[in-house]
Amino acid sequence: MPALTADTIARVDTYWMADLGCLRAQLRSPQTVVLPHADEFYAGIFILLIGEAPIISLPHHLYLPLRATAERWSAADVRHDTCLRTWLGDRVDQMIGPAFIGYADHTTFQAIEPNPACLLGVRDEPQIATLRAMCDAVEWEQGGSALGPNPTAGVYVGRELVALAGYQVWGGDLAHIAVITHPHHRGRGYACAAVSKLTETVLAQGLVPQYRTLDRNRPSIHVAQTLGFVRYGTSMAVRLRRLAP
Repeated sequence: MPALTADTIARVDTYWMADLGCLRAQLRSPQTVVLPHADEFYAGIFILLIGEAPIISLPHHLYLPLRATAERWSAADVRHDTCLRTWLGDRVDQMIGPAFIGYADHTTFQAIEPNPACLLGVRDEPQIATLRAMCDAVEWEQGGSALGPNPTAGVYVGRELVALAGYQVWGGDLAHIAVITHPHHRGRGYACAAVSKLTETVLAQGLVPQYRTLDRNRPSIHVAQTLGFVRYGTSMAVRLRRLAP
């Protein structure tokens, strides 16, 4: 598979450096890096693994109490949540990951041809509402999109909208893509077609398309691999339980 260009990697690195409040070298440090959140964007623990060792971002109130423990976490701990549960014990409420974080550019992207997807507009709002009603509320929160300033793409089967892809701009440079498929039409390549159409649009706008999904979600990983999204890193987000004093 072709590799991302140096320019794409530099742009992605710049986003994560700002998001985590770290230096470029720390993104791929051979030793685990532990930092307080650059901004209290997340009340839990966020872990990003790009190189040999993870970079761990802790809430400010937990930085001193957990720093020494977190410095012992390894790449294996990020890939296997049971290890983190052992380290954190009763603090853990929910773990989201390990998750694939991938990017594509003009050298790696492989468009679906012919592609049944199209860009959506105001005329498609009733069909988007119908699709939303057919999807699980949690799934829609994670993968659904609404019409807005950024383009959305969809796939129709007859008059029914069966897949929808949209994105949010992160850091002014990354297009974070979300996709959802009608529960009665999954496994037929519609999500891949919608993401392909949207990725073409994102690249034409000069943004870097980002695709994130849980490693265990094999159909979603297949979409990323089919379209040429290259794994940049692996993430783990840990939601913490409030413990009684």
